[in-house]
Amino acid sequence: RNSRGGSGENERAKAIQNVRDFGGNRSQSVMGPHPTVSRENSAPRSASMVVQKKAEVPEVPLSGAATASMDDLEKWTIPLLNEFLHNVDYNEALKEIGEKFSSGTIANFVEILFNQVIERSEKARSLAGTLLSHLVKKHMVTERQYLEGLNSLLSIADDLLVDIPKFWDFMAHIVAPVISAGNLGLKILKESAATANLFSGDMGKRCAAGKYTAAVVHEMGKSGHLAVAKMWRESGLQWSDFLPADTSVEEFLLSNKLEWTVAPGGDLGEDVGELSEESMGKEIAKVLDSNRKSNETLFDWIEKHCSARLTTPSFIRVLTTVVIESVIDGIGGPTNQCKLNEEQLRMRNPVLKKFLDGNPKLEMQALLALQYLMHRLEHPNKLLHSIFEKVYDDDVLSEEAFMAWEKNDDPAEQEGKGVALKSCTQFFTWLQEAEEEDD
Repeated sequence: RNSRGGSGENERAKAIQNVRDFGGNRSQSVMGPHPTVSRENSAPRSASMVVQKKAEVPEVPLSGAATASMDDLEKWTIPLLNEFLHNVDYNEALKEIGEKFSSGTIANFVEILFNQVIERSEKARSLAGTLLSHLVKKHMVTERQYLEGLNSLLSIADDLLVDIPKFWDFMAHIVAPVISAGNLGLKILKESAATANLFSGDMGKRCAAGKYTAAVVHEMGKSGHLAVAKMWRESGLQWSDFLPADTSVEEFLLSNKLEWTVAPGGDLGEDVGELSEESMGKEIAKVLDSNRKSNETLFDWIEKHCSARLTTPSFIRVLTTVVIESVIDGIGGPTNQCKLNEEQLRMRNPVLKKFLDGNPKLEMQALLALQYLMHRLEHPNKLLHSIFEKVYDDDVLSEEAFMAWEKNDDPAEQEGKGVALKSCTQFFTWLQEAEEEDD
């Protein structure tokens, strides 16, 4: 690749050949062997492509060796990544990254991470993208270093698309978190597309820059259109920036279901703010019922009508109750007919995860809401156990939250607690055994 100096073309050719050689049985990384690397000697990127900012001091110091071979860096990164994807412990991952990598090698870590997760699961890609977002937020990875790692795949997109037809969607899973969190701006999409030559040649004719950007914006929009549309308008970007001159912007947006990005600002509305909890629950239930295959409308409704109360216990309890009710089949009939619709819960879990946001106090409110819901439904057999398993597996609720709920002895929060806890004995036994194994 060009950023590697004179041997860039040879490396690029080797990387492409490796991609083709792997075929249907590729390793977890799509890239081949690398020479010893020191970023200090890499060819600089064009100053016009990266805004030079005053260097920030990393919140977690990068104290690893100043230089290391790519083989060594991969040996450090792969187990670190696997452990992170298993435990989802951001603090531990950041600590280990700080110990093993330096400012001279951290861009290589970003590159390896992209290469390692691009063909793993959607969950793995999203988690890796969120880890990178944390690294940028804590100034452990600069914008330039992030873009270098991103370019490692974008620069050979034309060849990767042969073997990974959903390459743009897969890239979006990794890239969207850092922009959604506001740690990098939407303009990195244009910068990275230009660096990877997505605007020119055959890739330009195939609208590569537009497809790449559309995939990222669409992924961001899964958590609600309103905030992303506002972010797009404020970025100053235009869709025509990413499309060939002979491509209709309107047709492109319609075909990619992105017309909402250019909706008039007035459509965003203001928070009405004064809905009662009962009215809010009924309205959320209506939105859920009329949008069984997507969460986007619900995110937009919540942002429009509930933005002032998103972190309040009452909002979390109402949201949790109504969302979980919507994924239980048979409510209203005999208790033994209440069954969890696992597919619907998997689809709705991102809603709960977004608004709980790893906050222990809000997670406790969600668990209390589940406790009271089961009490109202007269504790259908194994229902709460099944819910617990699914929300834990999808990282909606943490192990610490479950343990805190189990030990909660607040006299005002005990209704239905004993029966609920007894119904989940097996879940808590498993949780305890898993914790002991990790120790």
